[in-house]
Amino acid sequence: MPDSLMSSLVSGTIIFFLLTVLSTKLILGSSKWVVFFSGIFLLKLILGVSHYLIFVDPNYFLGDGALPNSFWHEYHSVFNQVSDAVRSKVVHDDILYFDKESFEVSHPEIWNLISMPLFYLGGYVLTITPINIFFTTLLSINFVFIAQFILLYDKAKVSAVAVTSALFPMFLLADNFYRDQIGMGLLSVGLIIYFTTSKTFFQKIFSISLLLYISFLLRTVYPVIFLVSLVIYYVFVERRNRKYLILLLPLILILLYLAANEILQDKDYVSGYVSASGWLFLPIKLVFGVIGPFPWTQFMLYKVDPTLSYQLPDYLLGIFQLSYLTLLIQKAKYLFTTKNMSILTLFGFGIALSGIITKHMHIGYIAEGIVLTLPWFFAHISLVQFRKRLGLIFAILLSLNILLELIGNAGISNLWK
Repeated sequence: MPDSLMSSLVSGTIIFFLLTVLSTKLILGSSKWVVFFSGIFLLKLILGVSHYLIFVDPNYFLGDGALPNSFWHEYHSVFNQVSDAVRSKVVHDDILYFDKESFEVSHPEIWNLISMPLFYLGGYVLTITPINIFFTTLLSINFVFIAQFILLYDKAKVSAVAVTSALFPMFLLADNFYRDQIGMGLLSVGLIIYFTTSKTFFQKIFSISLLLYISFLLRTVYPVIFLVSLVIYYVFVERRNRKYLILLLPLILILLYLAANEILQDKDYVSGYVSASGWLFLPIKLVFGVIGPFPWTQFMLYKVDPTLSYQLPDYLLGIFQLSYLTLLIQKAKYLFTTKNMSILTLFGFGIALSGIITKHMHIGYIAEGIVLTLPWFFAHISLVQFRKRLGLIFAILLSLNILLELIGNAGISNLWK
C-alpha cells in the first residue's frame, strides 16, 4: 500500500503538471507564463502535501490512503462518497459509470467528474492534491488571458491579476475534498468560452448553456446569479435591449425564493440574524464574514481536531479580503463606473452577495465572488498599493489577536450574534 500511495501521488503530479504546462502554452503562448505557472504548481504541491503530512496525518504513507479517524469533518462523507464512486467504476470497468442515487452529497455530478481521474490514479486522499492545483492554476491562466487579450491591460495590471489569482489564499492548500477548487477552474473555462465564442446567436446559446451547467455544478443559485448579471449588464451598462428588463423580475423572484429558503430553514438563524438587532449589526457581521475565523487561535487545537489546521489559509484569506474591501471603499468612485462594469464583475459581486446572506455568512462563498472580480479590481488598484494594504491589515489584525489574547477573548463573539 505505501508504494501505491506514493506512485499514485507521483503519477497524478506528473500528469497534471504536464497538463498545466500544456494549458499555459496553448492559452497564453509565452514561455514566461509557463515558468510562472509551473512555479505556482510546484509551490502549491509542496504546501498541500506538507500541510497534510505535518498537521493531518504524518503516517499517511504507512496507511491505506483514507482520512484518519480523528478527522471529523464533511470531508469524511465526501471522501467516502468519491471512494465509493471510484470503486463502482472499477467494479463495472467503466469510467463513465455513474449511479447518481448512491451519492448523499449535493451536486453528485461534479463528484462523479472528480472520481474519473481517481479511477486511474487510485482513490486516495493526497491524490486529489495535483488535481485541485491544476484547476485553480487553470483559473489563474484564464484570468490572465481575460486581462491580457480581452480587457487589453498593460503588463503591470496583467501581472497583478496573475499574482493575486494564482496565490489567492482560498486555493493555497489543495489537500482537501471541497468541490470549489475544481468547480472554479471549470467555471473559468466556461467564462472563457462565453467571452471568446459568443459571436452568433447559436454560439451564445451554446456558451451560455454550458456556463449555466458548470455554475450549477458549484451551487444551485449560481446559474440564476449569472442570468441576472447578464440582464443587468445589457440593460443598465450597455443600455441596449431594454426589452430584456422584463426578464429581471422572475429571476429576482427566484433569487429571493432561494434566499428565503436558505434563511427560514433555520429558526436559530432567523432569531439571531434577521432580527432588528441583527440587521443593525449587519456592517459588523459583514466585516467578520470577510475576515473569517477570528481570533487566530483555533488552529492551535489541530492535534485534537486536524480540520482546524485548514483555517491557516482562511486567516490569509481574511487579510486579503479585508484589504480588498477597504481599498474598494477608498477607490469606489474610480472603480464603480459604467465603463468598468462587465458581466464577469457583476457575476462575482452576485456570488459574493449570496455568501453574505447565507446563514453562516460563509467566507468561502464570498471569496468565490471576489476572485471573479480581480480583473476589474486591478484596473485601478496597483499591485504595490495592494501589497501595502495587505501589510497594514495584517498588522491591525495581528494586534487585535494579541489584544484579545491579553483580555481573554472577552465578549468578541457577541459582536455578530
